Amino acid sequence: MTTEIPSNLTVKELEESGAPGVSSIKRWYDSVKGGSSAMARAKLHAAAAGQGLRQGGESLLVGGILGAASVQLKTGLDVKKVPLDAVVGVLGLLGGAAMAHEEYGVDLRNAGATGLSVFAYRKTQAFLAEKARKAGKTPGFEVHGDDEGFVHGDVGQEDPIIAAARFL
Repeated sequence: MTTEIPSNLTVKELEESGAPGVSSIKRWYDSVKGGSSAMARAKLHAAAAGQGLRQGGESLLVGGILGAASVQLKTGLDVKKVPLDAVVGVLGLLGGAAMAHEEYGVDLRNAGATGLSVFAYRKTQAFLAEKARKAGKTPGFEVHGDDEGFVHGDVGQEDPIIAAARFL
């Protein structure tokens, strides 16, 4: 009795043999090699592109709102030592999980992920900038001498040095 296993079995032969699990392997193999119709693949890619546009729009909206809040609020995004971007992130993720059965659950989850991204960016930038300052370096985002045209001192009052220089 020979115990050799033939090494040239095809997926079709395995499927015809009735071996367990072969239909799952065949479905996976067909999806990898593009066994579905061109129309089905086009529909899949169009849906993915639409979802990408939707998620990108949500990210722009949440990022824009957080950016505006950062400028408009006196303390920026940290209100009473509570980071608003992190709060938006956590509430969005929790809301997305709670509303998983609804279509807008995905929107909440995306908004939450964007809020946490903004939080991570701000805190990482602040940490590394402080670390650079302690090492006697200037962080890359701080450019000195590039503030021409901005009002100095009290808002609405011209810088006295610039006012005096006009008479020279």
